[in-house]
Amino acid sequence: KQWYQRRVAITAGEPQRKKFLDTFKDFMEQNGTPCLRVPMADNTNNIPLDLYKLYREVCRRNGMPEVNKNKSWNEVAKALNIKDDKSAGGFLGSQNTKNFF
Repeated sequence: KQWYQRRVAITAGEPQRKKFLDTFKDFMEQNGTPCLRVPMADNTNNIPLDLYKLYREVCRRNGMPEVNKNKSWNEVAKALNIKDDKSAGGFLGSQNTKNFF
């Protein structure tokens, strides 16, 4: 809950992002998997994963099945400014599945 409150405070001027976080929080709680801390994009440098931007980038590419089919996870990682290495795409795919499915 603490990470969520910090994110909501940060998104005060972004109503769509706030709505997304509210919906995400409710979804996770209803499924019995509350998000207790923000997922990290880079644990080494302590950079949080922007779930809203991840969601938007995957939607922009016509959803997870298309991103998987086209093997576009590295493109998504680049759009999120995540360190460009061979594991970034796989990491994002697993985070997308973990958080949205």
